[in-house]
Amino acid sequence: MFGGFTEGRKLAALCELNHVKVTPHHDCFIHAQLVGSTPAGGFVEAFTNPERDPLQAELFENPPALINGWLELSQAPGLGLTLSEDAILKYGKKLSA
Repeated sequence: MFGGFTEGRKLAALCELNHVKVTPHHDCFIHAQLVGSTPAGGFVEAFTNPERDPLQAELFENPPALINGWLELSQAPGLGLTLSEDAILKYGKKLSA
């Protein structure tokens, strides 16, 4: 656990200085940008099985394509992901003010 994107970049810089690979656990759609943005990038785990994690399978309208072990990142701004309104309605919980 590294505390978000800013802390992740700091951690990646330390890893690069110490010849350690950055290999985040679990969410390949979120962590791939960190791994791809540093010379210390190793790999990301991908659990894209809808039976194992139905939320991840439905959460984004435009998840990156995972083909033969390679994840192609979006050229769109930010993470390049668009949340699915259907998934938000299905899995979300409205919080009262």
